[in-house]
Amino acid sequence: MLPLENTDFASFKDTNKKDAFNLHFDNLVETYFGNEMSSKFEVEFIEIDAKTIVTIHIKDKASNPVIIKNPEKNNNEEFYIRRNASAVALTMYEMLSYTKDNWE
Repeated sequence: MLPLENTDFASFKDTNKKDAFNLHFDNLVETYFGNEMSSKFEVEFIEIDAKTIVTIHIKDKASNPVIIKNPEKNNNEEFYIRRNASAVALTMYEMLSYTKDNWE
């Protein structure tokens, strides 16, 4: 575990770093997923040995495929799946097959 104090968390200007983190996280969710996904995430801060750890829980499986907007690639839409220890982008054909198997 990497405490938030050893990350960009320290660069937040606000005195309330947790609120600043939550705002930053909300902005990232909006940018990459859209506002409709904001209710799927639950952010929790845990103090361990005077260091702050954050856990982000995904409340439940999406009822439909979630397409990511990638601002680094001119907002191109991408679809990823989780494999054992990695996340991989699928081609359009792979995405169609995957969504058919998982949501229809």
